[in-house]
Amino acid sequence: MGWNPISSTILKSRLKSWRFLYAINAHIKRISFRQKTKKISKYYDSLKNPKLNNNSNKLTNWSKKSINKVFYVGTAEYQDKSGLIQGLESIFEKVYYFTKSDGSYGLEAPLNDFDPEVRERNNCRLEEQINSLDHLPDLIIGQMMGLKIDPFLLQKFRNLGIKIINISMDDSLPELWLPRSDGLRTGAIELANSVDITLTTYSNRVDWYHKEGANALSMSLAADPKIIPEEKIERDIPISFIGNCYGFRAQMIKAVQKAGLDILVFGKGWPNGFLSPTEAAKINARSKIILGSGVVSHMRDVTTLKLRDFDSMMSGGCYVTHRDHDLLRYFDEGTHLYCYSSLEELIEVLRKAIANPKETQEIGFRAQKRMISNYSWEKVWRRTFEEIGLIL
Repeated sequence: MGWNPISSTILKSRLKSWRFLYAINAHIKRISFRQKTKKISKYYDSLKNPKLNNNSNKLTNWSKKSINKVFYVGTAEYQDKSGLIQGLESIFEKVYYFTKSDGSYGLEAPLNDFDPEVRERNNCRLEEQINSLDHLPDLIIGQMMGLKIDPFLLQKFRNLGIKIINISMDDSLPELWLPRSDGLRTGAIELANSVDITLTTYSNRVDWYHKEGANALSMSLAADPKIIPEEKIERDIPISFIGNCYGFRAQMIKAVQKAGLDILVFGKGWPNGFLSPTEAAKINARSKIILGSGVVSHMRDVTTLKLRDFDSMMSGGCYVTHRDHDLLRYFDEGTHLYCYSSLEELIEVLRKAIANPKETQEIGFRAQKRMISNYSWEKVWRRTFEEIGLIL
């Protein structure tokens, strides 16, 4: 049945209303983000003297026994099994990983902000799996938060002689640092003094961990070289973007399309839908330019490292993403990637890349070479473990 003029007009009116409400909601979230960040920053600024030496990364309390058996506590299977776990398996004799009681991968996540029953199920399942092994693991490593795991359980494992390394990829979010009314903090900081060290991908938060007397070190992300296709694939996609539709991303894609630039978009919330890691690797391998977005949630000026940064550059396409302090600690703008800070600059950068295909291709080649040399998961793990004094 076709549209009639009345229903079409009503729909357009509603869409405009929804867009307006969405914009208002995003604006409110940005204000809330800044207020929370200001509040928590003020607190840590008041702690003048770090309890730990920020320049001392090696841990003095590692045992002399080498690490052979590792238990990994993950969250997203598609993410962790696209190179992260394989990197650990290339180093250690045996790597186990957390599964729920139904056999599915990863910690259970609450539907709302915090659910004590969900956390208790995670605790019970983790303890059950650790105790069911023939021998206790030498090391537990994972992406754990106060939202999902009780720090007392981790301390219990440490008392058994198990070393624990936590990884935090979300330390830019202020709500994970601020205590709830019951005193609980839902981020990795809640667990920081119950693990041996926290590896954070947001370097600006290392001092905050130190000021609470917890060991912490900034860590890069990585990618798996196996995502590079063995056979040569024609790069027939001018620009691609892979990522779920939320926050700034809708505006970004709309701006690129409005500028008349040809782009293929994939991910939850977009018409083309979600891609598996294998499918995403194929799209990257076919892309001349791979577009990234490094901003956090609805923010426009707060960026953080993304796994997509490293996957994209490993593929050999020319990567274009937000200018991020941590990303530019590992790669050089204009040599390994192009960066932008505004939509206007993004369009300018994309047009420049399209107009200079040879240099665009070279950017991708240089990034891929650097990734293979320094940022495979195995190399990042080995470098990080050596830096903190872990005996392999």
